[in-house]
Amino acid sequence: MDYFGNARTAIAMVWKHKILWFVGLLASCGGGGIGSSLNFNLPTGRGGTTGTPNAGVFTRAVENFVQTLQENYSAAISVAIALGCFLLVVGLVFWLIGVLGRGALIVAVQQIRREGRTTFNQAWSGAWNRARILIGMNMILGAPVFVISLIFGVGFIALFFSTILPLLNSSTAKGPSPTGVGLTIAMFATMGVLICGLALYGFAANLLRIFAERAIMMEQHGAVASIRRGWAVFQGRLGDGLVTGIINWLAGLLIGIAVGIVLFAVGLMLSIGTVGLGALASGRIFQEFSVGLLLPLLGFFTLISLLTSLVGAVLVAFGSTNWTLAYEQMAVGKLTSQPAASSVAVQ
Repeated sequence: MDYFGNARTAIAMVWKHKILWFVGLLASCGGGGIGSSLNFNLPTGRGGTTGTPNAGVFTRAVENFVQTLQENYSAAISVAIALGCFLLVVGLVFWLIGVLGRGALIVAVQQIRREGRTTFNQAWSGAWNRARILIGMNMILGAPVFVISLIFGVGFIALFFSTILPLLNSSTAKGPSPTGVGLTIAMFATMGVLICGLALYGFAANLLRIFAERAIMMEQHGAVASIRRGWAVFQGRLGDGLVTGIINWLAGLLIGIAVGIVLFAVGLMLSIGTVGLGALASGRIFQEFSVGLLLPLLGFFTLISLLTSLVGAVLVAFGSTNWTLAYEQMAVGKLTSQPAASSVAVQ
């Protein structure tokens, strides 16, 4: 298999047909994550308390939190259930968009190979026509993760309100209950084992999903048959599949590092410039910032989010295109629609 030839063809296709970027953005909805950071600035005043001030503030915060939960026990459960349902619905919507987006990418690449062009309506319609099978196959592969995660989530909520919350409350009175400590330790130990097991299964299921989705869209297999077909192709061409996956991973890593360096340099210069403007305006560095001076930083972080989404969409489009070209060779034995391939060559 011509691994680097496939990669060059995929790059040319993604660069020439910008519609793949938008479809890649939709496809990334199913596999994306949300990173967050929390910064707690606790007061460090010297008045009135002994010991470490931050520790006292943290202890009081925990006590107030526990007391609030105890006083509003039913409301806390209702809020937790409502929030869980809301997040479940939002996650399901994004998951469905991602599944259809991946199918649309495969259709788009096939149309470009055959006709030298594609449109969003054609790609999305092609995926929509196979939506039931695509969703069914992904549900089969994702069922173990979903069921185990759901059971664990319900169990954790039950353990929190029945054991961990009383344990926190008793820590300032007669001491923790040995039973509560044991159950909590067992819960977190089980969590560690499940996370490791689910990570291994998720890696294997993701590889199988890549082949099964192409068996559905390119060979018209059903949900269960596509899993068998995908496994047969992957098992028979294991080396080719692994090399293709490594190429996609390296491409994402190198582009991510390059984009990260550029964004960091621009952000650093913008931050230094903002601090300099603050110093000139107020005469005191790091002491006074007006809202107007912080707006450039806010705009920069917004720009980072947009660029990150765009880069992620391009990488998803490239990876999907490369996998589709590789699957043509692994499953069929030769590239199809070879004359149309020349239409996407880099000019």
